[in-house]
Amino acid sequence: MVDPETVIRTAEEVFEILKDITSAPTGVITIKNHTEFKMTMVGTPILTDGEVASTARPPQVLQPMEEDSFGIVGDSFVEGAEGAINYVLSDAQGLKQADWQISFDLPVRGDNKASENLTPSNHPRIIRLAPTVPPSGTDDVPFVYMLDRVGFAPPKPNGGGGTATDVPTSCVITVKNETQQQITLHEQGHTRGGFTATVPPHIDPDEEIQISSVETAGANEEGTTGFVTYDLGGGNFWRIDWDNPENAQNTAHSQVTGSAMATFRGLAQAGQGEENVPVTFTLSGGSGTGPTPQPGGTATKTVVQIVNATQQELMVVAAAAMRGQLEGLENGLLIAPGGTAEGESTETPGATGADQQGNAGFATIQIGEAGHGFWQLQWNNPEGGTNSATSDVSGEPEGSNFTKQEVISDGDAEVRAVFTLLGGGGGGGTTPPQQQATWAPPAEEGEPTLRRGDKSSDGWVEYLQVLLSENGHPVSIDGDFGPGTEAAVRRYQQGQDIQPDGVVGNQTWAALRGHRNVPASTDERPAHTFHEGGAEARWAEEGYFQHDPPTHTLRLVAYSVGDTPIPAGTKATVRITGAEGKMEVVEIELRDDVPGTLQGETYSMMVTDLERFGPGSVTVEAYLPAELGGDYTTFQFENE
Repeated sequence: MVDPETVIRTAEEVFEILKDITSAPTGVITIKNHTEFKMTMVGTPILTDGEVASTARPPQVLQPMEEDSFGIVGDSFVEGAEGAINYVLSDAQGLKQADWQISFDLPVRGDNKASENLTPSNHPRIIRLAPTVPPSGTDDVPFVYMLDRVGFAPPKPNGGGGTATDVPTSCVITVKNETQQQITLHEQGHTRGGFTATVPPHIDPDEEIQISSVETAGANEEGTTGFVTYDLGGGNFWRIDWDNPENAQNTAHSQVTGSAMATFRGLAQAGQGEENVPVTFTLSGGSGTGPTPQPGGTATKTVVQIVNATQQELMVVAAAAMRGQLEGLENGLLIAPGGTAEGESTETPGATGADQQGNAGFATIQIGEAGHGFWQLQWNNPEGGTNSATSDVSGEPEGSNFTKQEVISDGDAEVRAVFTLLGGGGGGGTTPPQQQATWAPPAEEGEPTLRRGDKSSDGWVEYLQVLLSENGHPVSIDGDFGPGTEAAVRRYQQGQDIQPDGVVGNQTWAALRGHRNVPASTDERPAHTFHEGGAEARWAEEGYFQHDPPTHTLRLVAYSVGDTPIPAGTKATVRITGAEGKMEVVEIELRDDVPGTLQGETYSMMVTDLERFGPGSVTVEAYLPAELGGDYTTFQFENE
């Protein structure tokens, strides 16, 4: 006889299972553009499964310092919601700066996943923050994606778990407004943790507020990391951010942006510990402090000297006057180890009024290889006021124990501001052409035939997905040749008059890589058997190379497609031919753009001093060594 209680229990279990598989998972995706660039959606969202909620659509455009959210709804009986969205970032002149793809996976069962991919991955003005999503849950699951601007280090990873007593981290944050104007709350947020109460909407002159930031109970990522941005008026902002990770050093940063950086000063101070850590931010200066400059006074001038006392090569990636004029610190200017550079910051001739007299500016210095760290410099020489010079090292520079010094003299005219960076080690930076080499391209190896179901520890599928995205068929760059990648391959093949079978053979590879047309063929290996053991690489599509006329440089990019990193010191051979026949053959080292990654990672090299080839059409040819596959590429541009 069947036990009635067992029947009831079994029925309840079946009901719970049915409820799970018939309830569509939902998610809320938040995209935060905290960069200085405009973000515009490319095409339409790529949805492998599920759909975008009808109540809120993905943002078509996100302006600098703007964010937006939208919903996704999964398929009840299939795979939940999975897809990707592509954005392009452009500057104020409309010039493209980077491509950004965000990917999400909200399954009916299993872990939720979020990923992102920025191209180029080492943009000097953008900081990538890892997207966040709870690993479990199916109702309104929050996905958060964020790009930040240079000047703030990304949140540190968790220090390895809690203490023995697992005390939740918390910060008591004091914000002091020591200016003569009211400052207004612009935005606020956390990448870990949250506020315990509402942040006041404004802070009056000579007043302060206190807010608390605490770790989220039961969160997988321990610690608390947050920020607040205040509007100073006139397009100027003051951003403060803090990071209190468990079992690691606490940090705090403060930065004024816009023309206000010439008159305002932000200070950040962080205590140590984990519970109720005091963090204080102070804003001072502004139009209400200091003596008022008088018309007809001495025109101000500041000689800005940058001293490189490290073993790293430094490069100016951004420099501008916030008041007055700046000359001599051009973008792309290189400062060798032990070298110096100088610029002149001067008052605008005939300037009148407190907001125009004096000079002030900033410079952003890249430390070593791109993406490994930045040194931010600021100076202010207000007429009749107190001169100031500050600097800050951010990101993750190579070497260790970097220290900085800032010294600025008093007065108005002939002021000298000296910024010195010390410490660190190792090489880095761009690699100028060396002695003449021999031009002897090896035989080029072919590419493996790829099809749906391919997925291994090498980087061939990632390389295919990058090429598809660059050719107008964006897909998730995840190394998995799934249905989304297959559909993109078929669409691309149809547009190229190639048999749309979804199989990437020699003909499809040649088209994707911009090579001459070849007959349809495969590598004749059994499906899903190829694996690229060892180091191997291929050049990026020609359109991805970056020629910068003002600095006379050309950046070439290669993708790792093997299962091991490209050995340090590996060089590519480059032949440069000018319009008047001048030709050089040199070897240039490939540098890992994002050390620590492997599948599909990028390596780059810089061809410098191109002005020596004269005006007109310049041809650059390059090939990889035979041990990496011997891939050949060429690029033409007009030299100015």
